[in-house]
Amino acid sequence: MSADTAAAEPGRIDFPTPQFPTVFADAVGSLVNSPTIVKFFLSRFESSFAGDGRSQLQPFAQVIMPMDGFANMFVFFETQARRLVEAGYITEARLTELRAVFTPEETT
Repeated sequence: MSADTAAAEPGRIDFPTPQFPTVFADAVGSLVNSPTIVKFFLSRFESSFAGDGRSQLQPFAQVIMPMDGFANMFVFFETQARRLVEAGYITEARLTELRAVFTPEETT
């Protein structure tokens, strides 16, 4: 069966439809949790309507996941980040810089 035939089969969908939801996020704005649930906000930089060059980080969606689903997502992204380093899209040095933002400095 050719790829064209497979795509033409009734009820079979190989690609997202034009109505499939798409989001763009620059960051995760915050995260809170209970013992069983994790909630976080996706945020993006939005430009001022005035067109004056100002922008601000604006939350636009809240994601709520069970703790196990969040842990699974973390491992998935951890694996993908390793693959991106191996492919040369990001460096281990850059990941170290980013980790420092979220790692509190120890005081002695």
